[in-house]
Amino acid sequence: MRRYSVQMNGISVAAAKTLIRITAPATMVLLLLRAKITQSGSVTSTQARGTIQRASTAGTGTAETPEKLESGDPVATFTAITDLTAEPTLTGDPILDEGFNWLNGMLWVPAPEERIWVPPSGIALLRLPTLGATMTVSAEIILGEVG
Repeated sequence: MRRYSVQMNGISVAAAKTLIRITAPATMVLLLLRAKITQSGSVTSTQARGTIQRASTAGTGTAETPEKLESGDPVATFTAITDLTAEPTLTGDPILDEGFNWLNGMLWVPAPEERIWVPPSGIALLRLPTLGATMTVSAEIILGEVG
């Protein structure tokens, strides 16, 4: 399994939005290994929610080149978009719905049997479904390509 990181760093977020979108290629399955959401600038203890959800349309945002975690690996075959400006069409309920305190941030590190699979041509999103105030937000997904 080849592993990659997709990051969004220090973006001002004023409302609920998708932070990172991952789209699997038609010939590959993706495995979500870790996700995190953090903020900078606020020292106020505030409850928040982070979700991982599937989508049926891609939405638009800033193209992000996945970073290889092993230098000898090939370039990633999936596509990644960060800081979405047009929201994707969500499908179903969130796969993960995690409450967290902004001072600590959200870090999701699943046990192997809890990892989320993204099927060929599937779309997975890391989202902030609600937001109480404008924040400077960073996010990351670590994932593997299988196939």
